[in-house]
Amino acid sequence: MRTAAIALGCLLAAGCGSSGPPANPMAVVGTYNVMIAANGKTDSDVVNVILGSGDTVLLNFVILGFTQMRCTVSGSSGLAVPRQKLIVGMATGGAESVVAGTGSVTADGTLALELTVMTPGIGPPDAGSGGAPVTYTITGTRNN
Repeated sequence: MRTAAIALGCLLAAGCGSSGPPANPMAVVGTYNVMIAANGKTDSDVVNVILGSGDTVLLNFVILGFTQMRCTVSGSSGLAVPRQKLIVGMATGGAESVVAGTGSVTADGTLALELTVMTPGIGPPDAGSGGAPVTYTITGTRNN
């Protein structure tokens, strides 16, 4: 009986089952032609996704004016941008902001990403009303 209790305790401590497939950051690495929509406007851009450390990739927007951001990968398609600081390029210079978001890359190379960016003290049209969050919807395809 005691041996069974110890074995059950070890199984519970180790975790039961899998929370999904292991992360595969290489599946999302590449260059994407994207459209970025925010505040009723849409612009084109290029996003370079490079391998980071662990299960992360780094997103580099060529035109948008965001500094590089870290993104965790789940499985071969799930993306999560954990809350982090970045600099957003504005007409008046760079503004320190906070970003977070989620997205995915499908097997055919379609990227869908939604970022919420908060830039304190910056008003419309760059950052909503008095620093309210702005949601950026980013969609596009990987270059082959």
